[in-house]
Amino acid sequence: MPAALKVAHGFTHADLVLIAYRWVLRSGGAAVAFRELSTIAMEKPDVLGIGGTVSSILIECKISRSDFLADRKKAWRVNLSMGMGGHRIYCAPEGLLRLEELPDKWALLSVAASVKCTLSYRPDPAWPRAVFFCHRFAQERNERGEATVMLSALRRLQGLGLVERIYDASARAGAPALLDT
Repeated sequence: MPAALKVAHGFTHADLVLIAYRWVLRSGGAAVAFRELSTIAMEKPDVLGIGGTVSSILIECKISRSDFLADRKKAWRVNLSMGMGGHRIYCAPEGLLRLEELPDKWALLSVAASVKCTLSYRPDPAWPRAVFFCHRFAQERNERGEATVMLSALRRLQGLGLVERIYDASARAGAPALLDT
């Protein structure tokens, strides 16, 4: 897929990753998020949101149907416990994917040309559509892989000398009160 990771419906893969990253922090219930962070973990999530109102959210961005279909063959899609994300979402340009194509318990974040995002889902066809982020739809997940992503991010910050700043009260101005305990 190289060549600027193709352009579909006016979006590159990088565009969708950034849109999904912003969405998971603003509307997806994540306290922190990472995007396309390379680690030693087998899976490299496009976006991984952690904490907040849900345990973890994986967002995979797709700009082509062939990429979406190939994603199903990955080891961590076949064996769900190998995959990251207690809740899983595909992000794609509007009209590229259909709800009935989604794996069980996956949601779809559709991005319109205006960059407006719409969350639709198919976690369980028999269940009301208004309850996606409840425990009933949580999936087995690779918590060790998620911890590897977080540890990798912290090690990079440590290498830059930034981890020490969490102990500096002036650096925490405006941060949640939980940091003061």
